[in-house]
Amino acid sequence: MRSRLLSIAATTAFAIGLVAAPASAAGTTRWVDKDGTAGPNGCGGSATAAATIADALSAAAPGDTVLVCPGVYRETVSILTKGITLRAAQPYKARLMPRSPAGGAIVTIGAKNVTVQWLTITAPTTGACTKAGSGILVDGVANAQVISNRIIANPDGDTYSTSCGLSEGISVNDGSTGAVVNHNIVRAFQLVGIIVHNADAKVSNNSVQYWHTSVCAASSTACRKLPGRATPAVPQVTTGIRVYQSTGSVDLNGITNAPDGQTPQVRLQHGISTMGVDGVRIRKNDIRLADYGMWLESSDNLRVIGNVVVGPVQQVSSAARKVQSPASYAQSGILGWSGSGSRFADNHVLRNISGLDLTSLTTGATVTGNDLTGNTWDCLDHASNPANTWTDNLGNADSPDGLCTDAPIQSVPGSPT
Repeated sequence: MRSRLLSIAATTAFAIGLVAAPASAAGTTRWVDKDGTAGPNGCGGSATAAATIADALSAAAPGDTVLVCPGVYRETVSILTKGITLRAAQPYKARLMPRSPAGGAIVTIGAKNVTVQWLTITAPTTGACTKAGSGILVDGVANAQVISNRIIANPDGDTYSTSCGLSEGISVNDGSTGAVVNHNIVRAFQLVGIIVHNADAKVSNNSVQYWHTSVCAASSTACRKLPGRATPAVPQVTTGIRVYQSTGSVDLNGITNAPDGQTPQVRLQHGISTMGVDGVRIRKNDIRLADYGMWLESSDNLRVIGNVVVGPVQQVSSAARKVQSPASYAQSGILGWSGSGSRFADNHVLRNISGLDLTSLTTGATVTGNDLTGNTWDCLDHASNPANTWTDNLGNADSPDGLCTDAPIQSVPGSPT
């Protein structure tokens, strides 16, 4: 195993609890405890405290910090005062679980310079419930910080046949600027783990876990069989991290379709996807078992560098691969669907039908220094003329011939820890 693969192990977000709390502006500290008493020295204090998060936020002024004591808070909250910090008093021990999200967000950031940290946000998955739209929504504001939260739905109860669960983990929406989404865990969402839509955000060091058990029997008409798994018919593409008509970066994230050693039961179609973006950096992410590790559409001047993409296709021998015809648009590690001027460098891609695949709509790309050995077809370029530049890439099966240099098939890099 190449030593440079090992550096990827440090890129995911499983050491979230070690992240230091950011310093907040001077202001009043407001305590929240279900029994109505807390502070000033902790949750065991006897001073009067708000019994709900919403009450504390309503009373807060710019620059205040709202500390939430351990417990389950059955409410949805909106932060509408600038400069507020909403934080669990003890990491992850304050849990928000809405009574009836009615399709909306569980936590909405509706003012600038707001920080949300260390909360556990849970979407109901059983009983009488309504699907939540987003765990945390950044709603058209500047400089939001979403740091070290856990946004989860129970993978066993989160089905596509009921109205329960969580559609999106974290949403950075229209007009938001300077957002930071860092060191969060997002698990068992239904459609998108983290989405940046017509906004600007830095998305880094998050762990996006599309973990679901099978939600329908193999004989059900609602399922489509794939090798080794039954898949529900879903109305939209499922994606780990999606960047749509936005700016920013996607760095050092871990995206997985099943816990280590398990076979995915419900497909994650795209690990990372882009559409209508220019100049976004996608660097040192670790993507496991998605049908398309990256789907890059109508995107110019991307910098796709140093990523590890391990697909769901069983590795086959070199001799078996060479007798097959090139296959495109089906389980690609990195698919450049359309765009110009992008750079693909130092990526490691294996166990896909196609490793790095550029369609005829992709032009002016530079592809260099990638290890693409271990896919059915390693290197594919569908342009009818030399529209893209390929240099110093490793691969054994390419179309047209000569895109890549033959090399031993790379081993699967270890799962991040």
